[in-house]
Amino acid sequence: MTVLVIHDTNQTPLKAGGTTDIPGILTTCDCPFVEATSLKDALMLLTEKVGAIHTIIVNYRIIMENGNFLKQLTSTTTLRDIPLILRVDVQEQDRIKPFKHSAPYLWLQHPFTASSLYSMVLSAESEFAQRRALRREIHSRESVIGAITRGTFRIKTFDQAEALTTMLSLACPEPDRVAFGLFELLANGIEHGNLSISHEEKRELMAENKHRDEIQRRLHLPENKDKYVEIVFERESNLVTFKITDQGNGFDYDSYLEDDLLTNQTHHGRGIALARATSFDYLEYLDKGNKVLAVTKFNL
Repeated sequence: MTVLVIHDTNQTPLKAGGTTDIPGILTTCDCPFVEATSLKDALMLLTEKVGAIHTIIVNYRIIMENGNFLKQLTSTTTLRDIPLILRVDVQEQDRIKPFKHSAPYLWLQHPFTASSLYSMVLSAESEFAQRRALRREIHSRESVIGAITRGTFRIKTFDQAEALTTMLSLACPEPDRVAFGLFELLANGIEHGNLSISHEEKRELMAENKHRDEIQRRLHLPENKDKYVEIVFERESNLVTFKITDQGNGFDYDSYLEDDLLTNQTHHGRGIALARATSFDYLEYLDKGNKVLAVTKFNL
């Protein structure tokens, strides 16, 4: 898979605070990449390399100065799954605070290290693969049990989470919209809730390509073998509601909202931000943080 780096030709390359030479870091990490010097050239490359580019790295300011680029990405079926890593300079940080927890982007704060960039690329690649897999599964199936209007389900594994995501998404008017955010919430309940995999541990496991192996190992531990995530689903005429409960210790959701995703190198809360941005109109954590209420409205 390939990373697309879009350069800011109006800005001198940044070197302060350690190496911030993005192509150099990607080369060192053995990450294939291509480069573009304008958004127009970037769109040409994306069109030429459909399915090959899994991540886009670009300065936040360039994107905000040309909103058509984002519109073209989100409105093009072959491009809308590609995650964006937005480089944010010091003067831009206050501007993004109001929406940093709801926007579906990875934020790369200058100055940054090689390890933080590499971690983001791995996370973006994983997101891209998961989105494509879910979309393929949904588009290859139809509901085999008719129209689901309500139900309670219990899952333990990622495979079960993927299967349930497909089934419940197909019960919604817009399956593609619901699927990725729903899977993120189910995955959070399994790995961070029931299996107590911390965000730092997940980052290290992904860097070593051992993430799914560790999930399987912990699923078979005596203390975890009977744990499950419960999902209560209800569909009304123009909205769907998910109530998801795991059996973990929860987390301080209020403090999460105070955290700065820019300086958070473990991407704590990334799944929540993705779910809110991609799938749900309303999302609220309840009790000790091990329960979440998610609602999607549809314009029928």
